[in-house]
This record gives sequence, structure tokens and C-alpha cells, in this order.
Amino acid sequence: MMQQLDLLPQPPKLIGFELGMGQAEDVADMLLAAGHWREIVVIPDLAGIDRHVIGIA
Repeated sequence: MMQQLDLLPQPPKLIGFELGMGQAEDVADMLLAAGHWREIVVIPDLAGIDRHVIGIA
């Protein structure tokens, strides 16, 4: 996933991922480590499982 972002001319201002159970924390950490997004938001689904990770520049 992160390797594909390197192919873009510049990082997107807004990026979002829908994830499987147990993946949100790792993806949020990867986005933070990349350093392009100042705010990382994790959004749970209706069952309370962290399902989406959004990065905002």
C-alpha cells in the first residue's frame, strides 16, 4: 500500500482505507510514519470494530 503512494507525483491531501479486523492500528502507524498527513482518524463500524483509517494533510 505505502509503496504505491510513492508512485504518485505528490501525496494526496486526503487518503482513506477500509480495513479488516485488527488492521487499523498498523495502518494508522504507517500513515503517521510517512509524515504526509497531520491528522489520522480511525473510524469504527456499527459493531464497534475499527474499520476505516483516514489521513488528512
